Amino acid sequence: MHKIDIPESGIVKEIPSTIDEMNEEQYLFFIGLVLRHLEGELSIDKLKMLLAYKLLEINMNPKFYLFDQEIKDEIWQNIYVISQVLNSYFKVEQRDGKPVNVIQLNSVHNFIPCICKKYYGPADALQDVTFREYRMAHDYMRKYMIKGDEEHLNYMIAVLYRPKKRFLWLRKQFRRFNGEERIPFTGNSNPNLLHQRVKKIAQLPLVIRYSIYLFMTGCEDYLATGEPMIGENRIKLSILYEKSEESEDTEGIGLVGLLYSLAETKVFGSIEETDNQNLWDVMARLYQVMQNMKKMESYGKGKNI
Repeated sequence: MHKIDIPESGIVKEIPSTIDEMNEEQYLFFIGLVLRHLEGELSIDKLKMLLAYKLLEINMNPKFYLFDQEIKDEIWQNIYVISQVLNSYFKVEQRDGKPVNVIQLNSVHNFIPCICKKYYGPADALQDVTFREYRMAHDYMRKYMIKGDEEHLNYMIAVLYRPKKRFLWLRKQFRRFNGEERIPFTGNSNPNLLHQRVKKIAQLPLVIRYSIYLFMTGCEDYLATGEPMIGENRIKLSILYEKSEESEDTEGIGLVGLLYSLAETKVFGSIEETDNQNLWDVMARLYQVMQNMKKMESYGKGKNI
């Protein structure tokens, strides 16, 4: 947290130093500003000032508008100075040879744990998501990214957000309870349940739905480039996206392609059984498979020499 101390007013405030430190209300306000920025309504500086205004919980006195312009300018200048501590929310990228501030929106923290008062979302970094849930949510997310049709966004959310299990308090007493509190995702076996959720989700404000979309894209980015701890080892998932050495023009087949390939090897059993495995268990196994393949390739090259 950033500590803001204004001795003249006796005001001491703490504001999040990173996006992950925001609460749900702060995050939704931030994403609302992001959407306005994407629509061209707000500059980055104006966005930061309005966000600082919110995070500091400033209630503007109506008398403010009666102040001399010099006093008002001084107040806004102070807020602008404070807003600069929010630079950690942004990163600088080179575009057309020029440095550009880009908002960092790749958090794996789920800021929206519940929607519609009864549908509950996945844990941070999709830790409690199955292969089936992930690949269906991934497909809807990609369609939304390409086509911009909000229906695909709504279906993506409906895959991830579901009611809690009945008698959950009792289930937690049993040793075999796996920690999953939501009802299982059944894929297309009962499409009516999915359609019912979609109808309710479509009524949610875009800022909520877009926040969930950003959570999913953040998890996607982490799956592609992150270095999570699996057991006692830190692994680099980028190995799953590397291009083939045989051809520089050949792109990596992508995460979903790799997951299907693993299902075909029947490491976890049938495709149906693989579908029901935890996503991160599948990721760990994929990593092992890729590592073994690389070792065999290296051994083969050494033997030929």
